[in-house]
Amino acid sequence: MLKLTWKTWLAVWVAIAVAANGLYFLLAAQEADAPARWLAFAGGFIGSAWTLYGLYRWRETPWVKRVNTFVLTTVGFGLVTLLMLAIGWEPGWRTSIYLYLAVIGFLLGINLLRLILRPGYAALGVARTMLEEALRMGIALIFIVALLVLLVVMPLILSSEDRVTYMIQRFLTYSTAIVSVLLGLMTVLLAARSVSLELSSRQAHMTLTKPLARWQYLLGKWLGVVLLNAVLVTVAGVAIYGFTMSIARNPALNEFDRGAVHREVLTARLAMVPEPMDIGWDAMFDNMLQEKQQRDPEKFGEVGDPIGALPEPARQEIVAEAVARFYTIDGGSSKQYRFEGLENAVAASNAAIERARAILVDEGGLGGEDADQVTAWIAGRPNELTRAVLEQVPPQVIEKAGEQIDRETIQLVLTTDTSPEPDDQFVEFYLKVNNLPYPPPSRPGAPASPVSNGEVPVETPHEVNIPASMIGQDGTMLVTIEVPAYRRDGVRQDYLDFNYKDAQIELYYRVGSFEANLARAMAIVWLKLCFLAMLGLAAGSLMSFPVAAMVSLVVFVAATFSGVIDESLNSYVSAPDTDAWTLITSTLGTFFSHLGNGEVYEAFRVLVRVLGGTFMLLVPSFGGFNTTEPLSNGQVIGNGLLFKAFWKIGLMWTGIVGAIGLFFFSRKEIARVTV
Repeated sequence: MLKLTWKTWLAVWVAIAVAANGLYFLLAAQEADAPARWLAFAGGFIGSAWTLYGLYRWRETPWVKRVNTFVLTTVGFGLVTLLMLAIGWEPGWRTSIYLYLAVIGFLLGINLLRLILRPGYAALGVARTMLEEALRMGIALIFIVALLVLLVVMPLILSSEDRVTYMIQRFLTYSTAIVSVLLGLMTVLLAARSVSLELSSRQAHMTLTKPLARWQYLLGKWLGVVLLNAVLVTVAGVAIYGFTMSIARNPALNEFDRGAVHREVLTARLAMVPEPMDIGWDAMFDNMLQEKQQRDPEKFGEVGDPIGALPEPARQEIVAEAVARFYTIDGGSSKQYRFEGLENAVAASNAAIERARAILVDEGGLGGEDADQVTAWIAGRPNELTRAVLEQVPPQVIEKAGEQIDRETIQLVLTTDTSPEPDDQFVEFYLKVNNLPYPPPSRPGAPASPVSNGEVPVETPHEVNIPASMIGQDGTMLVTIEVPAYRRDGVRQDYLDFNYKDAQIELYYRVGSFEANLARAMAIVWLKLCFLAMLGLAAGSLMSFPVAAMVSLVVFVAATFSGVIDESLNSYVSAPDTDAWTLITSTLGTFFSHLGNGEVYEAFRVLVRVLGGTFMLLVPSFGGFNTTEPLSNGQVIGNGLLFKAFWKIGLMWTGIVGAIGLFFFSRKEIARVTV
C-alpha cells in the first residue's frame, strides 16, 4: 500500500487542480457555461477538502505552518467566490475578491511588521510586544472585523437605481468616516488600556527594571500602535479604492451621469471663487463698512474703525451684504467675474488641442492653416473658419478631434435664486467666456443661446462644462453673466442672485488623479491616529484605564468636531476679533458688568464662552484637516495640506502630548524598594 507522505499528498492536489481546470475550460469552450461553473465549484470543493486534510495532517511541518494561514484564507474565500459565480451574482463574487485581497493585505502587512521589528533594539522589542498584544486583544479584533465588514456591506446596500455619481459620493463619505471613527476609537482604547493595565497589574515593574528607559518604553508602545494603524489604513484605502471602482462600473442613468463620475468624483479638482474686478475682497468689505459707518455710526462705529473691532453680528451683516451685492445681477444688466491662476488647465488644454490638430491633419486631410481654423472653432476660440473648409472634414473626424479637446474641461457651478420665483422654476441668462458666447453658436453668425436653453432651475446647483481651451493663455478667465429683463417667453426677471445659501459661483478644474487624492486623504487619517495613539499612552500612564479612556475620547471628539464647537460658542456668545490680552480684559469686564447688573444668565453665558474657548485652545483642531468632503466631491487634497498635517498633527501636537506624558511618567513612582 502506497504510504501517504506530504509529497504524495501534493501530487494528488496538483492532479485534482489540473483535472478540474482542464474540464472547466473544455466545457467553457463548448459554451456549456452552467455545467462549467458547477464543475468549477465541485472541483474547488474537492480540492479545498484535500487541501484542508493536508494542512491538518502535516501542520507541524515548517513550510506548511508558514503558509497555513494564507492557504486557509484563500480556500475559504475561493469557495465563496466560486459559489457566487455559480449562481451568477456578480456583486457577490466581486465583493468576495475585494475582501480577500484586504485580508491577505492585512496578513502580509502584519508579517512584514514582524520582520521590521525583529532587530534586538529595546524600543523595537516593546513595539513588537505591543503589536502581538493588540492582535491578541479582543477589542482590537472587534474593531478590525467591524471595519472590514462595514466596508464590504456598504457597496451592497447602495441603491442601484440612483445616479452612479451619488452612489460613489455616498460610499466615499461614509467609508472614510467609518475608517476614521473606528480606527480612532480602537487607537485610543488600545493605547490607554495597554499602559494603564500594565501599571495597575505591576507587569510594567518587571519591564522597566530591565535596561530600558521610560522614554523607550513609551516610544515602543507608540510605534507598535502606529505601525498597526499604518497597515490598517493602507488596507482600508486599497479596499475603498477597489469598491469605488466596482461601483463606478454600475450602469449609469445617462451619458451625463457617466461623464460626471470621472469629471466630478474620480478626479482631483481645484475649487476657486471669483475675485472682484479691480479690487479684492478685503477692499470690498472695507468699502461696505465705510458706507455702513456713515449711515449708522452707533451700530458700525466711526469712519475709520477696523472691521475686526465690530461685534460679530455687525461684522457678519457687512460681509453677507457685500457678498450678496457682488453676486446679484439686476435684470437687463450684466456682471463680469474674474478667475485667475488657471495655468495648469491652460497647459493641459494646449496639449489636447495639439492632439486634436494632429487628428485633423492625419485623418481629415487638412493643411496646417485650415487645421488651425477648425481646431480653433472646435475649441471655441476666435477663428476665420469658412463653411467650405468645414465641409471638407468628415463629421466623424471632427467628432474625434472634439473628444480630445472635451477631455480637458472646467466646471462652472452656479446656484441661482430670484423673487418672485417663476411658475416653472426656471431662470434664463447668457454666458460669455473671455468675451466669447458660451455655448458657442451652432454655426458662424448664429445668435447666442442661453445657458441650458434657458432651463436652469432655481435654488439648485447647475454645472456648465466649459472647454479649458477658452481660458486665456495667461491663466485668466473672465466670465460675463447677462441677465435679460424678460425671458424669451415674456416672463419678467427683476434680478438673479448667485449666492443662494452660500452656494456661490465656483470654478473647478482638474489638477491631479483620484488615486493620489485618496492616498493623501488616508495619510492624513493616519497622522491623526498617530496623535491619538500618543494621547492614549500619555493618559494611560497617568490615570486608570476608565479615566484615561474617557479623557482621550473627549479630546478625540472635541478635536474632530472642533469647527462645529467653535461656531456654536461664537453663536452662543460673540467675542471681538482682537488680540488675546484685549479679549481677556473685555471678557472679564463684560462678565462682572453682567453680575453687577443682576444679569446672572448673561454672566453664565460669558462664563461658558470663556471655559469652552479655553478648553478648545488646549485641544488640537482636526476641523481644518477634513478630507471626507473634498474626496467625495473630487476636490484636490493638496500636498500643502498634507505637509501642514504632518507638521501640526504628526510633529507638533504629537510631540507636545508625548513630552507632557513623558515628563510626568518619568517622575512617577512605579515600584517602591523595601529593605
